[in-house]
Amino acid sequence: MKLLENFCNLKVWEARCHGNEPYPYTCWYVSFSDIRHEEICIILHFDIRPSNIYIYFRFLDYAPQDVLDKGAWGIRGKWKYLHYNDYIGNEEELARILRTYLKNIQNDFDNNRLNCIKWRVRLYPKGKWIEA
Repeated sequence: MKLLENFCNLKVWEARCHGNEPYPYTCWYVSFSDIRHEEICIILHFDIRPSNIYIYFRFLDYAPQDVLDKGAWGIRGKWKYLHYNDYIGNEEELARILRTYLKNIQNDFDNNRLNCIKWRVRLYPKGKWIEA
């Protein structure tokens, strides 16, 4: 995803494929890149679907206030998300939203003040893949 190229401090820690034909989708679970591998707190997650990309903010309180007030949020369970398609042609606004979110959350993340389940991601040696 080209959008994430703007954020060298982020890493996709895990990707999963969900759903069955004709509506399969992939989820990317994202956090800061410079963390201990055994304790990953996911702060964003992307549902990548053929028709759209849903950008889930795991800690909505850190999203920019202007977006919280007037943003067109989708809701799925307890999570709220933005539609990537709403920002086609205005990707810089989406990048601004993500930059603000990351700036707002960084201190609490660094000081372990986020209430999140720590993920244990399976790491594989570079170039090694697990066959399904």
